[in-house]
Amino acid sequence: MDRFKIFFILLLISTFVSAQNYEGIDNYVRSLDFGRNVDLHKMADEITAKSNTEKEKLRAIFVWIAHNIEYDVKSFRSGKIPNSTAIGVVQKGRAVCEGYSNLFESLTANVGIKALIVSGFSKGYGYQNRKKLENADHAWNIVLANNEWHLIDATWGAGHLNMRGRYVPAMQEKYFLADPAFFITEHLPEDPAMQLLPCPIKPDEFLKDSSEVLKIARSKEKCYNYKDTLAAFIKLDSVQQKIASAERMYRYFSKNVYKPAILMNQAAYAYSKPLNDESLDLQTKLQLAHKSLKYYRRAEEMLSGALNANERVLRKMVRKNIANVEKFIDFYKK
Repeated sequence: MDRFKIFFILLLISTFVSAQNYEGIDNYVRSLDFGRNVDLHKMADEITAKSNTEKEKLRAIFVWIAHNIEYDVKSFRSGKIPNSTAIGVVQKGRAVCEGYSNLFESLTANVGIKALIVSGFSKGYGYQNRKKLENADHAWNIVLANNEWHLIDATWGAGHLNMRGRYVPAMQEKYFLADPAFFITEHLPEDPAMQLLPCPIKPDEFLKDSSEVLKIARSKEKCYNYKDTLAAFIKLDSVQQKIASAERMYRYFSKNVYKPAILMNQAAYAYSKPLNDESLDLQTKLQLAHKSLKYYRRAEEMLSGALNANERVLRKMVRKNIANVEKFIDFYKK
């Protein structure tokens, strides 16, 4: 009980300090009213008009989303993902986690702040002492402000589902610029670099009681530099980012093959897409075809032990893609 008391006292202290620092910005943002068809760039500018620092801009965006976007319980229960584009979320006024994180990323980008969307496992509504991790079920963001990376969960920051499964809008301070050691007690990214910890928590450690996870996270000695990893990552183009992230995911949690294989397949497709472009010379096309084949084969390798239906369907699609690219290469070799 003592550990739990200390844990929650620290959270209450951080909540109080955070709320006091941003009172003026919070009040201003809550007074804003936009039409459903507002331009996202103009909207982002107005939301952050009273903000002088990058952290204040992040705060303004976080509060606006929490105050204006309701969790889409109906879509959550049906398992059908609604329109989760940034503008789609604004127009509807409701979203699931994918929509929240997309909107947060879009608004920050419009005011010149780098944010990444993170997918992973969570200890949210319906989580009950699981013995293993199967499918990633949540999305949130990491943001780069003043050359430091921070964690933000706009979905959980806006409210929560109560014991009856009803949405309760109530802004949660602890999910704004969250302490990585606390955040990992409830959020496990598929890409370990997104933990923002000096040494990543392992999947089996995440399954432990939250107080134990916090203790483990605070006691681990530094084993790598996530700042260097992320600095290199954001310099890559979007295709190479998919490849780098997929490889980290697979090395970190080899049983979680679906998402890394999806990313690898997407990267391979990006290289194969220009093969029908008549403006490209044959040599360039063959180089792209070999790149595409390399990553399709890597995706197939990741799926070699595919067990569930989604993984098997993906493996079948990847193999078909491999066959098509091989035919292309063989035809032009002759």
